[in-house]
Amino acid sequence: MHTRAQSHRPILGVSWNPCHVALTILTTLLSLMFIFLFLTVTAQPAQGQTFRVLHDFTGQADGELPFGTPMVDTAGNVYGTAWAASRPCPGCPSRGPIYRLRLADSGWLFSIIANVEGVFVTGLSHDRQDVFYGTDANDGSFPGGVFKLNPQPGKPFPILGQWMATFLYEFRGGDDGNSPNDLTIDPQGDLYGTTTWGGVYGGGTVFKLTRAPGGWTYEVLYNFTGQTGSQPGGRVAVDAAGNVYGTAWSGGNNDCGVIFQVTPLGEETVLHYFTSDDGCGSASGLIFDSLGNLYGASAVLYELSPSDGGWNYRQVFRLPDGGPTNLVLDSAGNFYGAITFGGPSRSGEVFKLAPQGGGWNYTVLHDFSGPDGWGLYAGVALDSQGNLFGAGTQGGAYNLGVVFEIMP
Repeated sequence: MHTRAQSHRPILGVSWNPCHVALTILTTLLSLMFIFLFLTVTAQPAQGQTFRVLHDFTGQADGELPFGTPMVDTAGNVYGTAWAASRPCPGCPSRGPIYRLRLADSGWLFSIIANVEGVFVTGLSHDRQDVFYGTDANDGSFPGGVFKLNPQPGKPFPILGQWMATFLYEFRGGDDGNSPNDLTIDPQGDLYGTTTWGGVYGGGTVFKLTRAPGGWTYEVLYNFTGQTGSQPGGRVAVDAAGNVYGTAWSGGNNDCGVIFQVTPLGEETVLHYFTSDDGCGSASGLIFDSLGNLYGASAVLYELSPSDGGWNYRQVFRLPDGGPTNLVLDSAGNFYGAITFGGPSRSGEVFKLAPQGGGWNYTVLHDFSGPDGWGLYAGVALDSQGNLFGAGTQGGAYNLGVVFEIMP
């Protein structure tokens, strides 16, 4: 006797077989498991990294919105700057706080060691004697200045008021420049920097402060014209001959900015014109490696290598979500940086870029989400133990910024 094969009632116009249904369900579950595992693995920070917030800014005496890159002294103390949250009295000038984090047995101790005139105090630099130098930018009434900061003698860990902040130069806001950026110190202790605005053509300047008997001598090395770049930013690099290298975020052939060189005699050469492909509007700082190559970051991490009296530009690695403001390079050739609005939540990302097998390995060290900080306008600082320090301009417990540490 022949039996008729069992028929299955069509559902939504489709004839369903139990075996097919089971196979479909199993395939779907396996696919979902794979997607979950993939997202879990790719969202994980680098194994072995430890992140912690060292300070949440409150908007009180500690200020708010830390834009400057922290600095680490030879003893491992961390220093940085923040915006002035308020004026000390009606009509008084704003004073931006300078903080220090000192590691003690109980953990990191945060203190304000000085207040410097100006709302926006940028990043600090320090020499071999751990004397700090910095700049404060335009707050509407004060076009900025360059200051020196060091503790009074005999007070190894001074409290507020026991550090001396002395202005070495105060900008007039005209031909001498306006709104200075971070400083670079050469082996002789002379200071180099740029101003974003001002100068003869209004497009910013490259300047030098030279030690002189009884004080300092200020000199404008170059005035940007627009075609040769405009609005420089970021920390410059200085070679042994006194040539200055940096970036400007506008001007040039494409109005996308340039990489420039300025000689001690004030002669400027454009080493590279940025385009929309490699980072229009970038103004990151530049750094040298031990071989004399220059590196910076825009939409890509790029290299400038000396060649036959000139420089060769090449793209090293295309960075996700745009480039960082400043790079750090360790002795093993690894780069570290912070992407301002990188990561899944677009709150910021700290990364490591390591050479590997003729290529590069990009590792996310920490993705920010808001409570741990967001808006990484500052770069990161690296200490002798491989710890990274940085600042989120906003976010944290009060949404006014944080200082953080990432430990290997």
